[in-house]
Amino acid sequence: MLISVFFAVVAVGCGNLTQVDGISTSKIQTDNTTIVYIANDEYSMLHKGRIYYSYSSGFFSMNIDGSDNQVLNENVFARHMHITDEKTYFVNSNYYGYVFSMNTDGTSLQQLNNDSVSKIFLVNGWIYYNISRNSGNRYGDDGMGIYKMRTDGSELQLVTDDEVSGFIVRGDTIFYTTWDGIFSIDIHGSNRQQLNNTFAWSINMIDDWIVYVDSTNENIHRIDVNGSNEQQLVNDEVRSIHIVEDRIFFKNETDGEIYSINPDGSDRRHLSGDNEAAWVKIFGGPVFGGYESISIFIYKT
Repeated sequence: MLISVFFAVVAVGCGNLTQVDGISTSKIQTDNTTIVYIANDEYSMLHKGRIYYSYSSGFFSMNIDGSDNQVLNENVFARHMHITDEKTYFVNSNYYGYVFSMNTDGTSLQQLNNDSVSKIFLVNGWIYYNISRNSGNRYGDDGMGIYKMRTDGSELQLVTDDEVSGFIVRGDTIFYTTWDGIFSIDIHGSNRQQLNNTFAWSINMIDDWIVYVDSTNENIHRIDVNGSNEQQLVNDEVRSIHIVEDRIFFKNETDGEIYSINPDGSDRRHLSGDNEAAWVKIFGGPVFGGYESISIFIYKT
């Protein structure tokens, strides 16, 4: 399997494997150069020096340099992976989009729910997931919302029955988007608050700011966690953003170029001239192009 490596300049700090708003990052110090690997939480994840990735033919892992590529489970097409030391939790697209777990070596595959879900978050021993209008769930429109359950599938609870298009879990609070705007609610389903009336794409968080793409002008905006101090950060046409460390990464859909900015919109950096790359590749770490190769995007000092 071929590996393509792309480089761009970006400042990074020190540390080991971390989880940042659903994006796994790992920093490796070599020859006085700090390299940060950014792995996509959609189809791949970097964990303890191994890349775990999946597509319709199964679930795989390999070393960062592409060596020791292994088939772990041929019956799994994993999306939105969350990996612990022993377990992998994911949405299994090969089985109705239900939530599954298995050991990191691909054994002990276990179905955890009976719902077709759009996305999951693993936080403090709970799996949070949302059922959307298009997820093909068994309830029809009546079952839409955010749910949570234990990592063994027990104690299933409805947190909110709002029609949710995207969400993130931060501490004891869930921030989510609907057609009517951005909302917050605590993890027990109480204290629901509407923060604005914007239909937002690609909701993220950095520090105490909610960062998102405003669907009206397709620009990046931010508000604080109380819904105040709305600010437009760029004038670019943007579809999706990712936040790693203290930087916001995005693709300008007008010129096809990749940029990053500070949380307040300052220090704009041009990172890539590859205008043929899809946004999922830009923000993805290892991502398949026609299932024939993997591209690892490496941002380094």
